[in-house]
Amino acid sequence: MLDALKVQIIEGRLDLSTLTRLETMLNELTEGSGEDQLDGVLDAMGLHVAVEIAKRGPRLAAQ
Repeated sequence: MLDALKVQIIEGRLDLSTLTRLETMLNELTEGSGEDQLDGVLDAMGLHVAVEIAKRGPRLAAQ
């Protein structure tokens, strides 16, 4: 998953299936790590993923 994500980010082509898999993985992290900085990074990733999915939503509905 991480290798595919890295390639897609570098190429600038994150697809919706990768975003939804990442969202699912992040949502399954129900416990904090105990490291405030790591938890902050994971929270920020979750927010960015949700925004990217939301941005693609209207385009998908319009097709």
